[in-house]
Amino acid sequence: MNLAKQNDTLTAEKSIAVTLINAFSISITVFFIVVFSILNLKFEQANFGNTFILFIGILSMFAVLILMRIKKYKTAKYLASTIPPFIVLTLSIMAKLSGFTDTIYLYLTPRLFVIVYLTVPIIFFGLNNIRPLIISCSILLIPALFFDLIHNSFGISIENLSYDSSTYYILVILISLMYLFILVSILFFQKTGLKFRARMKKSNDELTQEKSEIVALNKRLEHQAYLYKILNITSENKPINIILQEVLDVIVYSNTLTSKKKGVIFLTNNEGDLEIVALHGATELLKSCSTVRSGDCLCGSVLKNKKMTFCNSVGHDHTIKPEGISPHGHYVVPIEHGDSVLGVINIYIDAGVPKNDSIIEYLEAIASILSKKIMSVRNAKLVLDNKNKLDSTLNELNHGIRYASYLQKSLLPDQSTLNNYFQDCSVLYLPRDSVSGDFYFANGNDDLLYFGVGDCTGHGVPGSLLASMSIEAVKHVIESNMGENPSIILSKLRKIATGRFTTNEHQNYSDSMDAALCLYNRSNGTLQFSGGYVNLYIVNSKSEIISYTATKCPVGSYEIEQDFELHEIQLNEGDTLYISSDGYFDQFGMNPDSKRNKPQKYKRKRFLEYIQGIHHLESQKQVDSLFEELELWKQDLDQIDDVTVMVLKH
Repeated sequence: MNLAKQNDTLTAEKSIAVTLINAFSISITVFFIVVFSILNLKFEQANFGNTFILFIGILSMFAVLILMRIKKYKTAKYLASTIPPFIVLTLSIMAKLSGFTDTIYLYLTPRLFVIVYLTVPIIFFGLNNIRPLIISCSILLIPALFFDLIHNSFGISIENLSYDSSTYYILVILISLMYLFILVSILFFQKTGLKFRARMKKSNDELTQEKSEIVALNKRLEHQAYLYKILNITSENKPINIILQEVLDVIVYSNTLTSKKKGVIFLTNNEGDLEIVALHGATELLKSCSTVRSGDCLCGSVLKNKKMTFCNSVGHDHTIKPEGISPHGHYVVPIEHGDSVLGVINIYIDAGVPKNDSIIEYLEAIASILSKKIMSVRNAKLVLDNKNKLDSTLNELNHGIRYASYLQKSLLPDQSTLNNYFQDCSVLYLPRDSVSGDFYFANGNDDLLYFGVGDCTGHGVPGSLLASMSIEAVKHVIESNMGENPSIILSKLRKIATGRFTTNEHQNYSDSMDAALCLYNRSNGTLQFSGGYVNLYIVNSKSEIISYTATKCPVGSYEIEQDFELHEIQLNEGDTLYISSDGYFDQFGMNPDSKRNKPQKYKRKRFLEYIQGIHHLESQKQVDSLFEELELWKQDLDQIDDVTVMVLKH
């Protein structure tokens, strides 16, 4: 049986009980009226006493009906279950005193009525109302147990009646036994009814609890559905004020929240005050609450105290009161992020509505979602602003680097300088970045030509600064010492580098450069070579490679300084000269001849084998081939260093 059916059953039972008491009272009233009529119309012995007693009985029953009408059920039950037996007992006595002694029925009938009437309190009150039941039964036991004794006290005895007294007592005993059987039956059914009512009450309580749980679950599910909708809104890429307005519209139309359909969302501005960004149904706030300072009214108090506020009336805390404001209440929830309040959600509710913890939990969940969205929008704006600043700075930096690259390349020798001394020459020049720490040089005077390659510490902007300084230093030393052999030139450059390249006097090692310097005499075809960590390679017409090893000491400050070794070489027709920085050898790539699937360096040996196979080509074609070989080797890997390779054919 469901809860509605149980309620209907209990209501029906109550209605039946009320109807039963009313019917009983009416029956007793009719009974007294009939007796009253008989006494006054049929019997000459009827007197004022009889009439008065019956009149009292009739008034009592009318009083019962009136009490039932005004729902004074307990008092009505007391009157209906106690008055009639005393009225009947009094009438019985008065009847005997008035001379009705010729029949046993006027003695036996009242007694039978009094005994049977003991069942009335049980019927009216039941075993579940013990106290009124005991009181009523105790009152009724007086006429029931002392019926004969009361009659005898008035001089009325059963022996005076025209009836056998022994038969009378037997009849009374039989009637009493029958009544006892009826009473036991009534008590049994009353007890059964009590158990049934107890089960019904337990079932009713369980169903009531289940109904409460279902109602609470429905509210939670409804709130979850709204939260899901709000999550969808906040996931969209829209301006924050539009998102907050759509969220507010969802909140105020939540069925379990409010019937006011009013609300507002504030955001905290740069001055620390609240400003309206979303409004629904409360346009009067645009005048009075467009900006709310911290601590003012309910919303400003929530901003200051960082705590949710509930009120169900317009109290003293509601310091800002728009004109014509009607009674209402509020849920005011802060939108928090860490220790700061990003804004406030203010929802109107009906006046007098009690606080609801599930609604507070729902609004706090919404505030948490909005907090993440607001911070996401602000962070995105901050990232965009920083990106724009970074892009501007990067553009300026790239412009500066491009200009620096232009300046650096302007310091490199013109191709015609080399072409005046060698029949064919080219240079592979590949900075890792826009500017390079590598450089090459060529300074000629009559039949003499100084040329070579330099590799300064580092790459990029720092390397390019050192390279620019080195180019100017090389040019200055060569022009000042024209005709000196390369080893002497390098020694002089080392002194300059030791002074210029030192970046920290507390360090044992300073920035320096690796270099190869050659002096070519066009008149006799001789070549002098000296280098620091940069070798010279010559491939002759027979494809033989001749290596001239540089001194293992850089041009600059070094832990153990060595004299630069000088190599004197007689060039032959068909010789091809190669000078390369270590960027080509050290480049990582994928070796197609290796089974190891991991990057490895190109290495000097592979470089020598490669130039041995291409030396017969024109210098520019060799440079192009070296470039393609390097690209094929490194594939998708980044270039790790600047690359410079000079190719000169004698």
